[in-house]
Amino acid sequence: AQQIEDEFPAYYDFAAPAPLTHNEVEAALDEGEGLLTILTVGEDVYVFAAQHDPIGERAWHRIEGGAEDVEILVEFLRCDLDPIECGLNAAVQTRGGSGGEAFEDWEGYAFNRNAAFELYDMLIAPVAHVFEPGRFNGRVEKLYVVTSGAISALPLSVCQIRPRAALPR
Repeated sequence: AQQIEDEFPAYYDFAAPAPLTHNEVEAALDEGEGLLTILTVGEDVYVFAAQHDPIGERAWHRIEGGAEDVEILVEFLRCDLDPIECGLNAAVQTRGGSGGEAFEDWEGYAFNRNAAFELYDMLIAPVAHVFEPGRFNGRVEKLYVVTSGAISALPLSVCQIRPRAALPR
């Protein structure tokens, strides 16, 4: 690797780019844009939020040992969204059933908003303030999301910002 870097520095920069600094990330974002990064590294989950902001509003959050919890919630929510693809027996079991129930029995189940809130509360809530309008920045209208691990298998739009009981009827 060192020989390639020495002999072909432009190629090396292209093939193995250095990570961006916080300031470079914020400079790359236009006004009204934000970045949410959720990365699983080993057993931990790291969340980074930034937006185009002259004072450098950004936040880091680490969920120590949270990878397994995220994986369980994602699997549970994916089964709620698509019980056929998940496997009906597995989907029913996530609801406390014994498996083997007919699909008609599954249809009565509602999407678990509390699980969707738990995922939001764990991953996004600790950094969400970065995307709120403030003294030096406007509202984030376009959010770029980069994920790895189990969370990449679920659209973040299923997350709920309030638990079920707090949702307006």
